[in-house]
Amino acid sequence: MTAGSASLEDERSLAPDDRFRIASVTKAFTAAVVMELVEEGTLSLDDTVEDWAPGLLAEGDSITVRQLLGHTSGLPDYTKDDRFTGAFVAEENPTPRQIVSFVSSEPLAFEPGTTYEYSDTDNIVLGLIIEFATGSSYEEELRTRVLEPLDLQDTVLPEGTAMPDPHARGYQYEPGSEGGGEPEDVTTALDPSAAWASGALVSTPSNLSRFFGDLLGGQLVGEDELEQMKEAVEG
Repeated sequence: MTAGSASLEDERSLAPDDRFRIASVTKAFTAAVVMELVEEGTLSLDDTVEDWAPGLLAEGDSITVRQLLGHTSGLPDYTKDDRFTGAFVAEENPTPRQIVSFVSSEPLAFEPGTTYEYSDTDNIVLGLIIEFATGSSYEEELRTRVLEPLDLQDTVLPEGTAMPDPHARGYQYEPGSEGGGEPEDVTTALDPSAAWASGALVSTPSNLSRFFGDLLGGQLVGEDELEQMKEAVEG
């Protein structure tokens, strides 16, 4: 069952196979890849960033994979850094390493493992650790470990602003207009590729339903790893 319109221009109804940017739901896909590597013994949740990416972070020897997954690393969120904002607005399209460099030397918000604070930087670092641990790209590991085994053909990690068809269109009103005026189509206004392993995926409702159903049903990771993924962290 669906509701709403996929486009205001032609008033086309939304369909279960309409693609849209899933933003931070991407983090669950990244976590699934990491936990597969943990189950295989390639990674350990207690490995530090320094173990896999020497020199990437000033405090890399005190931050573990477990803390990155649970947002208890203390790493500042790069999306709140003025240098990243400037690069993004200028459409410079920084690489994952460059993104991390914006905050890599900044003081941690707290001692790793002591509390929870959401940070998009955590998953960018996880994406880089996946690459160091496997010797292949994050995109390739995502494809071979998650997308292909679950037949998620409509889930992609795009480059640039283009959206694969069919897709739902996104709109916004001018700030302060309180719904007045004409809605602006912002579907391809921004390039989300900088979000990478933290939030760049495009998918469909049906693909997401299959992903979470299979993940929670034990089709991707073992029982022990799945239970660890379900653990809640107090903020």
